[in-house]
Amino acid sequence: MPAQRKPLPEGFDDYGDDGSRIICRICTEESMNRKEVIIRRTSRASHVLTSLHKTALQSWSNRHTTVVEQTIEPDPGSSTVIAPSAHLQTILELMNDEIPGEKDSYEMNSWFDEFSVHGDMYIDENGSTIQFSAGEDARRNLWIELEGQMDNLGLVQHTLFAIDGSAGLDDDEQDSGVDQINAAFTAMGLDESDGEFDDEISQAVQTEEWAPHGTKTMFMLDLLDNLPRLRLSDDHLRTIMWVMRECGTPDVPSFKALREMQKSLTRTVSIEPEHHTSSLGNHFFVNHPRKLLSLVSANCGVSSKTDLDINQDWANPLVRPHIRIYPEISKSVSEFFQAEKFTKEVELDELTPMWADWERDSDRHFFVKEIAQLTDQSFIVPIKWFSMDGKIFAQAYRVQYSLERQMFDISDPELCRVECSQLHRNIRDLKTAGYRLVFSAPRWMTGDEHPLRKKSNGRPMFRIRVMPWSDDVSGNVSKQYNAHTNVYIQNVGIPHKKLQQEYFVRFCSTSQHASSSEQFVALKQDFDKDVWHEAYDCQIEQEIWFQILPHVLPADNPQQSENSSHIGVKGQKKCRRDHVGGTSTEQETDEGYCAMFCTFTFSQKGD
Repeated sequence: MPAQRKPLPEGFDDYGDDGSRIICRICTEESMNRKEVIIRRTSRASHVLTSLHKTALQSWSNRHTTVVEQTIEPDPGSSTVIAPSAHLQTILELMNDEIPGEKDSYEMNSWFDEFSVHGDMYIDENGSTIQFSAGEDARRNLWIELEGQMDNLGLVQHTLFAIDGSAGLDDDEQDSGVDQINAAFTAMGLDESDGEFDDEISQAVQTEEWAPHGTKTMFMLDLLDNLPRLRLSDDHLRTIMWVMRECGTPDVPSFKALREMQKSLTRTVSIEPEHHTSSLGNHFFVNHPRKLLSLVSANCGVSSKTDLDINQDWANPLVRPHIRIYPEISKSVSEFFQAEKFTKEVELDELTPMWADWERDSDRHFFVKEIAQLTDQSFIVPIKWFSMDGKIFAQAYRVQYSLERQMFDISDPELCRVECSQLHRNIRDLKTAGYRLVFSAPRWMTGDEHPLRKKSNGRPMFRIRVMPWSDDVSGNVSKQYNAHTNVYIQNVGIPHKKLQQEYFVRFCSTSQHASSSEQFVALKQDFDKDVWHEAYDCQIEQEIWFQILPHVLPADNPQQSENSSHIGVKGQKKCRRDHVGGTSTEQETDEGYCAMFCTFTFSQKGD
């Protein structure tokens, strides 16, 4: 059996037979054309709080004052005191955070049937006046003031009183969130537009330790704003900065000051992708490896803005100690720079050409194919630098000086291993000492300085090897299917333990139309042997020249086959000149399977 409905208060009558709708007599009588105001029974509580009903009730009360006084005589000796609140809507929202169903709405709204509103008075079912009292609590009054200001801004949404949607807010008033909280802060005089916080941060102590941000607080806010896995809106950031100020965090800038600092950093140390057009007419942009691996600050005297690059490897104090610029001789092989390709197969002219004692004499540079003197007064000509057991060695020829012939000869045709700490004087020191640098053999021992010494102009010169590769991707975050090709690089001079981290995977380019071959052409200009790039080495605290050379070229096999115009994995034979293979049935026979492991001569033209 359905619950028995309580009688309606004065001013409301049932409308229809089902009892689901009622008519407001007060609004009907006070309307200009006496149009019937019909609402749902469950919406009565929200209706009495609308400005339309309050206006009609005030007009009706003025005309029926005598009737009201005779009908309802408040008992001054009997009064009800309920919990304080600035708005009845807030009480209901505290009682139920979710929008109830029709049955729950009736049970909730039945609580309002126990009192009625007449003018400024709230009368309970016994005819007693309901008194609202909050005492003199200053803190509570402050909250009431805040709630009132937010209510004036239209920030309080009374969803409980808008169950049927007819008495709810307009669509443009439904947006709630952090932006509304910031609007409340503005209304309470907490806006930053007056520049007060800009003046405070300008007076803060700017330290080199936190350059170029100036302060630790500015650095932390910039870091928080650029977290790749936690994207914050402007309103979120403003709210966080307001909380920091309220908690007494020192040197908190204004939001405007933070954005200005970020723009300044973008102008000085940002990566600017370069536009390229392939030979097939496809357009794409590239983050060049020279920019991903270097950092040249605005104070380095670089004239080109394209050389103002991001701090990645050379200038990063957390990364630079891990970079291996020389091959490493080790009993076990677990890194690129320990494998034979790096230690034996790479040409000597593609390895780092120089060494120096960066702690004791960083300005005395020793280059390969230049004569040098050891601490024991003997002479060598280094041809290669390598590391072993944490020390740097030179692979070199021993030479001796003939006083009679006044020239140098190779004393031992076998290569020797010399620890670099024994190097004493370089070629320039020997020329200053008066040595006549003439060699009998071989031809490459000319006694002249290495060509790169002149090019370096006193700067250190290093070579690093990278691994570029491409990957065809079928989708991304925004679309389920969005085929495109990406190109990446990694610095193989860094241990595998570090390369497994996402930070060391450097994104270069992407395109929906340009193939990996087209994008690799754009990278080639950074890999040319005669191209050197500027950077700042934070470990030796000097500006350097470095060269980038590709070491390995891994690829996705099906993609590589497709880019090479190969038939792919569906081909019955390995290539157009290979007779071995056939259909799957033929390859599964004994003869066909054995043929896969036999050698045959290549077919001649016309066969």
